[in-house]
Amino acid sequence: MSQRIRLGNVYQHDEHGEILTVHRDDANFVWYREVVGRDNGGVVSTSDDIHTENYRDLLGNVSMLDYPDNWDEIARAVRKRDNGTCQGCGADNTQLHVHHIVPLGAGGSNARSNLITLCDECHGRIHGGVT
Repeated sequence: MSQRIRLGNVYQHDEHGEILTVHRDDANFVWYREVVGRDNGGVVSTSDDIHTENYRDLLGNVSMLDYPDNWDEIARAVRKRDNGTCQGCGADNTQLHVHHIVPLGAGGSNARSNLITLCDECHGRIHGGVT
């Protein structure tokens, strides 16, 4: 699976440890905060400091967290459940992303009930722009 930086996701950053992405600006910089804790429900708390890094640099400095080993199997099942259509605009598109309704970084899970399929355009709109 190719990695894209998505707002609201938690990543492992080479320098800052766990981070939560919170914003992406017009200059293609991603803003993020360091994760300092999680409650029993998995909801993260972050530092007050906001860091910024160019999208491409950040992409090279992070790895995704919280995806299970059987993610491809889960994603296939969600695409099948959603009849191969975007749940945002209804487009019949073979390039569908599986989207977390409640982001992992906000306490969401990989349960199928928290997942929907979105086309590239709808997914990009939710996450602050097409990557």
